[in-house]
Amino acid sequence: MTVRYDIRSEMNGWTVYDIRTGSAALINDVVQNGLPLEDADDLADLLNHLQSEQAYVSSH
Repeated sequence: MTVRYDIRSEMNGWTVYDIRTGSAALINDVVQNGLPLEDADDLADLLNHLQSEQAYVSSH
């Protein structure tokens, strides 16, 4: 699976960010920062899974 999203520790919690841009991930125009570690990790995993699914569908 290609990894596009990761997490980083911030002053106010954890941020899910796009590795390509370094910017925090946006979901429904909401910046994904200030999250508990477990939530941020789960969200990054989900976004990476969805990204892989999208890449697979696009290639077939």
